[in-house]
Amino acid sequence: MDNCELRFRTQFREVESLSRKLVLDNLGPRDRHLRRMMLFALRRHTPSDYPFLFRYAACRTEKDGTTVKNLAAAVHLLQSSTIITDDILDAGSMRFGRPAFHRQYNVNYAIIATELMQSIAFRTFGSDLDRGRFKHPCLVMKILNEILRDLYLCQYLDLYYSARTSLALSEYYRVIGLGAGYFMSNLARCGALLAGKPAFEVRALAAYGYNYGMALFITDDIVDVIRNPRETGKNFAADLKNARLKLPILLALRMSSCEDRRFLKDVLTNGRPTASDLRRAAQVIQDVGAIEHCTRIARRYLERSLRSLAPIKSLVSRTNLAWLSASLLPAQGLD
Repeated sequence: MDNCELRFRTQFREVESLSRKLVLDNLGPRDRHLRRMMLFALRRHTPSDYPFLFRYAACRTEKDGTTVKNLAAAVHLLQSSTIITDDILDAGSMRFGRPAFHRQYNVNYAIIATELMQSIAFRTFGSDLDRGRFKHPCLVMKILNEILRDLYLCQYLDLYYSARTSLALSEYYRVIGLGAGYFMSNLARCGALLAGKPAFEVRALAAYGYNYGMALFITDDIVDVIRNPRETGKNFAADLKNARLKLPILLALRMSSCEDRRFLKDVLTNGRPTASDLRRAAQVIQDVGAIEHCTRIARRYLERSLRSLAPIKSLVSRTNLAWLSASLLPAQGLD
């Protein structure tokens, strides 16, 4: 394991522990059921890119990570809240190899959990920024609110476009831009602004975050149809089952034969695809070359993310973020 990967995993363990502490510190001891419920929501996550990106957008040296550790934990809470809502909207039964939150408890409790996570995350940011140690606190709080607005709009559009097989690729890119590109871009902006980095570095890190986020979501779309639940910890082909128009599906609709195209449209529009239908549809997507095409697009975004790092003065920031981009495809088994 190289040094960057070791830092990635070590930081995430710290972030997980701190995020649980933040939650418990914000809930009274008498609310035992609520505390157990919230801890379940934060248990056994796979290491996340989001707090790592935020940390190294903010850092000039490794020691700077200590200054933003609570804020990185708050970022983890924000991102974790989106996982719960995504599972509700996708009717997913499994996440991280265990029951999805809304299946373990129920949808009402799941909505409350997401609201609490977001509230605690914003309270943490507000508390730390109020101490005067960071630059641009008001602007950062504004950007954080924009992140939530964009995420909600992304979720709405994802539902609105379900089963619309004529969806334009430009609209797909708009959706994932709202859900991942701008999320990552704005996290990087926030980290750089809080550290008082010069405007050209803020722009460069924001560009890095956007391109990395786009690649991240595209690879997630790919993994949905090529990996089994034992590897992903999630339901197989959930996007297909829920008629979500992701890039592999959209490209397959354009690249497949008339017969396969009719079959894919039927899977997306009939409302009740069988497990056999999902497996066949996933195979069609692979056979027509849509996965390879998606991987090339993801690679182009990663190349742009690496080019965006050129103006960054901090070797620590540049090295760790370059590793993040270089490791994405291998980590997803797409190299």
